[in-house]
Amino acid sequence: MKNLKVYDQCEVEGRKFAILVNEEEKRAYEAVWNEDQGDWETDFSYSSIGIDSFNVAGFLDFDKCISEGYTF
Repeated sequence: MKNLKVYDQCEVEGRKFAILVNEEEKRAYEAVWNEDQGDWETDFSYSSIGIDSFNVAGFLDFDKCISEGYTF
């Protein structure tokens, strides 16, 4: 995705997840790696990929991201 940088990432149940940030707009997004497209996908639901969002949240530093002024 353009203008987005990986802020934090993890792997859960064989899938890659990340917090992506737009530094200019101070916006943050949850993302999953899309193998088919070779890029991060921000338009997804955890239930559709069979992952519990709480398992991912435990590995990504949402609090630090928010404390640095980013909004989701």
